[in-house]
Amino acid sequence: MPKISIIIPVYNVEKYIRQALSSVVNQTLDDLEIIVVNDCSPDNSMLIVEEFARNDERFVIINQEKNQGQGVARNCALDVARGEYIMFLDPDDWFELDACEKAYNQISTNQNEMVFFNLYSWKERKGKLGKRILNTTRLKPFEGVKNNTHVNLRELKTNWFVASWTWVQIYSKEFINKHNIRYSDDRFTEDIPFFIKACIYSTDISILDKPLYNYRKKVGTTVINYFEHAESIFSAKEKTRKIILESGLKDYYWGNYILSEIGSYTLHFKNFAKANKKIRKEFFERIKVKFEEVSKEFSEDFLKQSISYNDFKLVLECKSYEEYRFKRFLRKWLHGKV
Repeated sequence: MPKISIIIPVYNVEKYIRQALSSVVNQTLDDLEIIVVNDCSPDNSMLIVEEFARNDERFVIINQEKNQGQGVARNCALDVARGEYIMFLDPDDWFELDACEKAYNQISTNQNEMVFFNLYSWKERKGKLGKRILNTTRLKPFEGVKNNTHVNLRELKTNWFVASWTWVQIYSKEFINKHNIRYSDDRFTEDIPFFIKACIYSTDISILDKPLYNYRKKVGTTVINYFEHAESIFSAKEKTRKIILESGLKDYYWGNYILSEIGSYTLHFKNFAKANKKIRKEFFERIKVKFEEVSKEFSEDFLKQSISYNDFKLVLECKSYEEYRFKRFLRKWLHGKV
């Protein structure tokens, strides 16, 4: 049994995949299973994968019959993974070379269900990477428990739903399978149901306060896909709400999740800034309904904890998308940002 199975979905990433794979095959911990899922990639990505796999028995290649998105690809890999622990790597990102060793040592020593670790962000401009930036918010909610070897998320008083990224944790495969934790089949935000379900059912995590992952922030590469699959943003969140409500643990997670959902909706709305007016208007009208429901359930003082509260409030105040656009422009102008 390998110590870790690393799962990498691949689609149209020939520009980046070599760096991702190099960071995996050169890990200081070499007892790995490297599962690459070809999601019907139309470019030369898989030729590069095959080059790496040719003389490396650790590789397992899964070829999907049709393109189904990252969530389905990762689920296929989870179904065959043999590793004691699971880590995820997006094909346009890369690990620090000691990431697997450090993550494995902590989770195996503590016998945790999950270990949270930190990341570096790299902004890409004109195809080149700029300066790396240490993420300072990712582990901030865990300040008081960073040195604890066993942490129960239900006992934390802070809102630790900072982001639903699933590639900055290492997971016990036994834990993942026991609770049937899987990605949704949505094209975007497919990781939210996985992350929330893992957090809901985990009673034993620990924090590794080290950046082990390198996240590439690409500019303008997914905008068109957002437009094509906007419905999945709502679908994945509905599935996540259902997971929380059916868990019987609503009292622990509902409020913090809602704050995270507000931030997610406002972020995606900003990503639609270059979309045509029809798409933006439809998205505005749908999130306004969601926000009105939330405002009736939670107090203003509670909702102010959301980092996107001002955007949330502005959506509520406006009766139409056109009014929202005008007031948002006015707000930016008054703050000298126009």
